[in-house]
Amino acid sequence: MLPGKTMQETSERERRFRNRMLTFLVVLLFAYLSFKAWHISLALEVWPAQHLDGDTTGAAK
Repeated sequence: MLPGKTMQETSERERRFRNRMLTFLVVLLFAYLSFKAWHISLALEVWPAQHLDGDTTGAAK
């Protein structure tokens, strides 16, 4: 407990902080998933137009 603060004031501050952090994390997760969805859709859009020049036999060895 902080000096000069009652238990109720400290509890309220902790609850507000927790709610703000949860909101912040949800917003970050939404932003990340939105970016990944855009990135994957872009990759799938250009994938058919890509072709390899030359033989790629054994390239993954």
